[in-house]
Amino acid sequence: MGNKKARIVNIRVLLIAILLSGAAFAHVDGPLQQKADKAIDGLEQSGYEGSVLVSRGDDLVYFRDSGVADAETCVPSYWIASITKQFTAVGILLLQERDVLNVNDSIADHLPDVPSDKSGITLLHLLTHTSGLQQRYAADGITDREAAQDALLAPELVTEPGAEFSYANDNYNLLAMIIEVASGEAYEEFLGREVLSSSGMKNSGFWGLPLESGSCVPPVAAEVAQSANWGFRGATGMRASVRDLHVFMRALDRHDFLSKKSTAMLMGNHLTSPSGTEIGFNWFGRKIDDGSHMKFSRGQESFGGNAVIYDYPDRRLRIITATNAGPAEAGEGPVEGWSRKTHRAMENIFIAR
Repeated sequence: MGNKKARIVNIRVLLIAILLSGAAFAHVDGPLQQKADKAIDGLEQSGYEGSVLVSRGDDLVYFRDSGVADAETCVPSYWIASITKQFTAVGILLLQERDVLNVNDSIADHLPDVPSDKSGITLLHLLTHTSGLQQRYAADGITDREAAQDALLAPELVTEPGAEFSYANDNYNLLAMIIEVASGEAYEEFLGREVLSSSGMKNSGFWGLPLESGSCVPPVAAEVAQSANWGFRGATGMRASVRDLHVFMRALDRHDFLSKKSTAMLMGNHLTSPSGTEIGFNWFGRKIDDGSHMKFSRGQESFGGNAVIYDYPDRRLRIITATNAGPAEAGEGPVEGWSRKTHRAMENIFIAR
């Protein structure tokens, strides 16, 4: 009996390895999976193209690529927008574990010529969007790091550092600069080796760099020049497959490359917004209707890339969706991306109400 159990476990591990290496996923059949297929079919009829993965621990309970022409021969890799920020945060935490920096350091400890009114900003303020900087996209299009830093730190602060939560890509552009200065390497080189490769991500990369073997990038909703610059670096400049995002999250769960303490800092509640949202290092948390807890990281680009990771630790459930197909609706102002709409459909199926 023990040998039979071992064979079953080994087969499960093998199937997971096959899926995550990019081979076709043998579809799991069952009532929930059939409901999920029906929901995705309906979304496809409305224009959805993308990938979705639902897991409980290592068990992959649902997976599907939709509308991706090359999905049988390559792994779709999507622009994940602000989910990039949590990878930047992991880079900072790795450097902290190596005693190269501390999240309570002033940015002036690591960046040259910081204006005196910005010297009170700490790395923790940047990580939690409490620096006092506004969302100005001040580094967009700037390729020189010194010029980008000057642009990011030139505007007046809207609040004292630490006083108020105000979401801004500019915070994470500065963190990418600090990673470069502290590590002595290019941001992409350091994160590529220490985070992507270390966690086993094979179909992920950075803005402006060549596509890795075995990956394909589905068409985006609006073309944009893909030249590396500081407006994307650190804040939004990554792409990944949903399989890789699953691999990365499982590596975090197991503390493969980041300690339990650092992972708690990444995901944990450092403050609560006026709306009641718990703020981590670009992870956010709240309670859902049944009183259980949920954490999420998500992002959306104007040119079409959008992705979400939703974690339900009380249920050991995780939903990851991504697309390059843009918003699921038209209109002015904030509009819902296909990834959020797909997540909501999966949540309604895989979480018992």
